[in-house]
Amino acid sequence: AKKCWLGATVLLFCAFILGTVGTFFPSWSRVDHALLSNSVPFVSYSSSNTLYTGLYFACVKYDSRDHRFTCFNTDKDSFPTYANPKCKGYFTMAKVLMPCALGFSGVAVIVAALTALKVNQRIAWKLGLVFLLLALLAVGCFATAFAGYVVFAEATCRAGISPAKGYAHSFWLAVVACTLALLGWFLAVVAQICTPKLPKDLLGPGYHYPDVGSQLQTEYEVPTVSRFAPVSLGYAP
Repeated sequence: AKKCWLGATVLLFCAFILGTVGTFFPSWSRVDHALLSNSVPFVSYSSSNTLYTGLYFACVKYDSRDHRFTCFNTDKDSFPTYANPKCKGYFTMAKVLMPCALGFSGVAVIVAALTALKVNQRIAWKLGLVFLLLALLAVGCFATAFAGYVVFAEATCRAGISPAKGYAHSFWLAVVACTLALLGWFLAVVAQICTPKLPKDLLGPGYHYPDVGSQLQTEYEVPTVSRFAPVSLGYAP
């Protein structure tokens, strides 16, 4: 069970690291032939620039010898959703759920480490249940985030502008993070099954046990005879 908990800790830690990089690195989508028009990118096949779109930042890489970049913040009312209700909703969902997934997975790593090290034997079983819940929430947030981004990237948010698509590094990092978190959850299920519950006689000095001896004495009380009492031998006077 200890090895399973250590494995679950490592998997969730890797998911946390990859998810963090994927969340804040502006490379969820890559679109070639991009131009800037009033600080808003659009696709123009006469250009050889590359547009990288992230959850919080977007960057245009210019096709020049010095490989210059122009980066700017994403905005729900301009780029990349262009105030389209559908695009804005799914893009915002991805922006919100990815940090939630990082929070759940980060706390799950700490709980799994405590369970593996058995810092407190009395609550090891309860810690395992907490980890299973946190890991499942992390998996759900990861999966919902990149699924929402897929819906956004496949939609035409503005007439005349192609969908984002072109899933790039950060998107696939989120997918890998979700997969690792799911594997960690399954491994924790195995570990939880192999972790025995503490029996009641190991609950510590604070547990009050019933006084079995007094009950037996009450049920099987034997009358006592004083040694000074007269004893009749059965002879006639």
